[in-house]
Amino acid sequence: KMALTSLEGIGAPPGVHTLYLHNNSLVSFAGFQGMPGLRHLHAVDNHIECLLGLGGCPCLETVSLRGNPIASHPHYRTMVLCAVGKSLRTIDGATVRKGEA
Repeated sequence: KMALTSLEGIGAPPGVHTLYLHNNSLVSFAGFQGMPGLRHLHAVDNHIECLLGLGGCPCLETVSLRGNPIASHPHYRTMVLCAVGKSLRTIDGATVRKGEA
């Protein structure tokens, strides 16, 4: 397990398309400055309880948050879609259906 506890100030050049944040101690995306070119975000097995700060990635197509407390929320998929937007194609490996978007 890694020790990353915050995304405060994390940003990347526009050329970064995939970000892996597996197995850390993140509780939210607060402080995340967004990445305009980011297409795939993998933050499996953290402690994420809140999607605050997940905006700012207008090209995001894939989000993987399995193994986080937020993933067990009854409205989890809807919450992710609201936080990310219409660019999202898959959540935790499952395709976003037309009725969800």
